[in-house]
Amino acid sequence: YITECLNSLISQSYTNWRCIVIDSFSHDGSWEIIQDFSERDKRFELYQIPKNVNLYHIWNFGLSKVKNKYFCILTSDDVWNKEWLEVAIQSLMANKNAIAAAARTRIINSDSQWQIAIYNAAGEIFFKTESIPQLRNGIISSIASYFIGPIYTSIHSLVMKSEILNQGIRFAEDVGPTADCEWYIRLGLYGDIIYHPEIEVGWRVYEGQATKRNEQEKYGNFIKKIHERTRHEISTKLDSTLAETFVEMAEYYDRTILAYHYARPYWINIITQPSIEIPRLFKVLYTMPKEMLIDFLFKISGKYFFVEESIATATKFYHLMAKANKASNN
Repeated sequence: YITECLNSLISQSYTNWRCIVIDSFSHDGSWEIIQDFSERDKRFELYQIPKNVNLYHIWNFGLSKVKNKYFCILTSDDVWNKEWLEVAIQSLMANKNAIAAAARTRIINSDSQWQIAIYNAAGEIFFKTESIPQLRNGIISSIASYFIGPIYTSIHSLVMKSEILNQGIRFAEDVGPTADCEWYIRLGLYGDIIYHPEIEVGWRVYEGQATKRNEQEKYGNFIKKIHERTRHEISTKLDSTLAETFVEMAEYYDRTILAYHYARPYWINIITQPSIEIPRLFKVLYTMPKEMLIDFLFKISGKYFFVEESIATATKFYHLMAKANKASNN
């Protein structure tokens, strides 16, 4: 897939880019393909590092080579829309408070078919996305990523301002394949994010992929570790009352809902087995005090929360949970 990936870069309408290619002594012919591209296009800068190095160490090495005003990460099996860099950079230039632009991610399956990414869809529901670019509050993007998951789905869907690197953000190397999840949570703490639903990028998912979730319990422990060290950072961006409520909810979420998430094979069960899975989930959610969530939504709705009528939404949601809880006990 490396050829398709690099072709999607070369075909960009924005041409003033510099590409740092990092290869870990691959034996599948990728290095030879990369060298061929480099010989024909001097915008490529090639590096090889030891094979057994952590993936995020490789990404951090790449970040150390960033010199331009903007940067992004394009993994070797993913592809961009040919207008993506131009659209992203123009929107970042026009919005001084934004530190990243994000495209809509579509999953490319083993049959090369493009499908909607579930976390992207969850983020779009959370922010009531339409078909036009949307400036999202960074803090709430971080909160959404904390509770929902990485709402931008794939790292290659982001174009970011290099100034955040000067503030010390890097990929964690102690949380296995989940370091990009921590990146999404932290990113919004540096500024706002412009979401472009009109631009789609492809994220290839296949068996054997480096970040494939095949060890749910271990993955869940990594997420808990990330939450433990980002919870306070998010709270410092909120006023004292809201910060206290957020921490209380976040801690409760990690003890209940997060534990449920990683005790189950995948959230996809909610879609494939709704009659069984939804009552189970509602029963877990129902243990969270109703007043806590509604109070939090009420306080945040006048400041950042993009979903309209949050109180009505929360009330209706709890009525459904109460009904499901009653049914599951019968």
